[in-house]
Amino acid sequence: MAATELVTKRTLAVMLFEGKDSEGKDIFRSQSFSNIKYDADIQSLYDAAAAIASLCGGTLSRVETAVTSHIMN
Repeated sequence: MAATELVTKRTLAVMLFEGKDSEGKDIFRSQSFSNIKYDADIQSLYDAAAAIASLCGGTLSRVETAVTSHIMN
């Protein structure tokens, strides 16, 4: 029997570009969200991240997800 995967948890991290510091280095801020629907489609996650970025006043730099799953046989 082949092993199967059961996704049990997903988190979303939104990386925001906030500007530059006095030395000209980029400033980034991260917002993390848990309890994301584990079966949410990728486009919906990106759209949510873009909406969050617009509310926070930063520029969306990167969107990350982390998935926790159980592998069973």
